Amino acid sequence: MKIQIDTLNATPSKRLFQSIIADYDLNKAISELVDNALDIWTKGGKQKTIQIEISLDTSRQLIFVKDNAGGIRREELAYIIAPGHTSNTSESNTIGIFGVGSKRAVVALSQDVRIKTNDGSGKKYQIDFDDNWLENQDDWYLPVYEIDDPIKNGTLIELQKLRSPLTSAKIDNLREHLQVTYAKFVTGRNVVMLLNGD
Repeated sequence: MKIQIDTLNATPSKRLFQSIIADYDLNKAISELVDNALDIWTKGGKQKTIQIEISLDTSRQLIFVKDNAGGIRREELAYIIAPGHTSNTSESNTIGIFGVGSKRAVVALSQDVRIKTNDGSGKKYQIDFDDNWLENQDDWYLPVYEIDDPIKNGTLIELQKLRSPLTSAKIDNLREHLQVTYAKFVTGRNVVMLLNGD
């Protein structure tokens, strides 16, 4: 016999974001964002060539990751930040299935995150968050903005106030990492990946 005596609050703590900052370096974090774009493109049927542009600005200490993978639908915007939320399944033939990669990546890289997306439906959306939001343990809500932006059928992630300084050596190391990790994708699979224009 069992008798319910109470309920437990299982709402996650935002400390989980902070706990993963030390676990991610530039290579892992950028790879998570590339994987996310490839997953959206895969779920969209790979109907056109995907282009993923990674821009690392050492003088202004900014990171931009832009793709034309198809964008994120309005009803799936929560997947961008909510831990464990994802539209991927084990049957999706995608890289990620756990719903934590891109969230960990942006938090690990930056104190100030802006994500813009256009899924081709005619409306474009933006979500912003920073360390102030991460430190507020009680508020899991984020405003969603409708924007007028030239972004086309894809997603742009803008990262500022980087947690670790960008250097030329880190960029060279990232270039080698991307070449090794995505060699099969960029060879005959309609995938174009650019790092600072190359």
